[in-house]
Amino acid sequence: MAEPSNADAMVSGLKVSDILLPHPSLPNSMCLGPRSSESPAHLISCEANRIPFVNQNLDRADCLRAWPNPPEGWVPWYNRVSKTHYATWESIGIADALSLSLSPLEKNENILKTIGYFWSDALNCFMFGHGPMTPTLLDVAMITSPSAFKLPKVPFTLSSKKECTSWGAYLNRYMKTKGPVTEREHTAFLNLWLEHFIFCGPSLAPTKNYLSLAYELAKGTHLGIGKLFLGEINETSSGAVEEVPMPSTAPSPSDSPRATDQVSDQLDTLVEDPETIRGILVDIQPRLPVVLEAKLWPTATLSVFKSRVQSARQRITLRRAQLPLRADIAEKCQRLNEKKAALDAKTATSTHSVRLETLRKELEDLEKRARETKRLIQDEESLIARSQEEAQGLTADLKTDLAEIRALSSQLVMGRDEDDEVEIAEVDRIRADALHALNAFLQ
Repeated sequence: MAEPSNADAMVSGLKVSDILLPHPSLPNSMCLGPRSSESPAHLISCEANRIPFVNQNLDRADCLRAWPNPPEGWVPWYNRVSKTHYATWESIGIADALSLSLSPLEKNENILKTIGYFWSDALNCFMFGHGPMTPTLLDVAMITSPSAFKLPKVPFTLSSKKECTSWGAYLNRYMKTKGPVTEREHTAFLNLWLEHFIFCGPSLAPTKNYLSLAYELAKGTHLGIGKLFLGEINETSSGAVEEVPMPSTAPSPSDSPRATDQVSDQLDTLVEDPETIRGILVDIQPRLPVVLEAKLWPTATLSVFKSRVQSARQRITLRRAQLPLRADIAEKCQRLNEKKAALDAKTATSTHSVRLETLRKELEDLEKRARETKRLIQDEESLIARSQEEAQGLTADLKTDLAEIRALSSQLVMGRDEDDEVEIAEVDRIRADALHALNAFLQ
């Protein structure tokens, strides 16, 4: 993954393919594929039709058309209905899931299209290189909070697609702006939420598929939405890949030892010169399984991390060289604290003020001792004046020391060695994963 600061310059020279994908949350970053100034087709093979997933002529124009973004008018309707029924939503466990429908969902079609190639409709799970992975009822409950352990009850008829041909017409018909929220309006609201946001119905208009669920939820009934939602995920994932032709491979380990030797090199070697391993992978790519190929190809693109690895190592070296500087700053901070304590002691004049007041009272009461009392008063006033002068001097020293510490602190390299070592380890993990996958394949 490229750092955001360098991503614009890198992306300007790239030809993005189906396996070079934008990062879903960082708009200036890329991930999941080889990337360089060359075309991705050249990185894998001179023949474009040998790139995995590129030679599939599938029509996906409508496969994501029911993406669950809020239709116009949905947010005001939510605000109106929630004032009356939010407590009911919380009691049946759908309040959090309903609130998720208020924000638009970012749709990364490249990732959604690519991840389908790892879905097994026989096992209902994704078959990744590190093992199978699939959403579970626990995942559904943690994300959306609906119950997964109760059954729906009686059906309820509200409307049909013939009556409302679009969600806009549906909103205009059932969303009220005044008066109390009736059971009918509440049911219509939940029906739109189920059809459009939870189960993403392909009709792009209201149907009768989920009206019974909406009616039961409006009455406060606990329903097994979690099971239905998980089943919809499995069915949709299987339907998205059922027409995808699986690429045939004939694995042959004859050239694999060369790849193993290259991947076994130190991280710095692969970062500095990825061309050797890239050439080997181009030669053996037609004979590699897709999962193994996905593990190996990132090692041919580690050069994009060269500046990050070098910067991390430089920061670690500088921090170790600055240990004496850190000790000097710590010592100056200690002296600064001692001066601050002395300053606090000098500025505490309350004792002298009390003594001064006492002497003034004695002056009034003891006329005979006027001269002696006046002398004592002068002495105490002089002591206060000297303390204030000393306090001013310490204040100036304090400011000077603070400025010196700030100047020294600005020279420090921020961060921790552990963080940079983790960053290096993350890059090295790509190499280790590739080596592990290749060794597993050879065994």
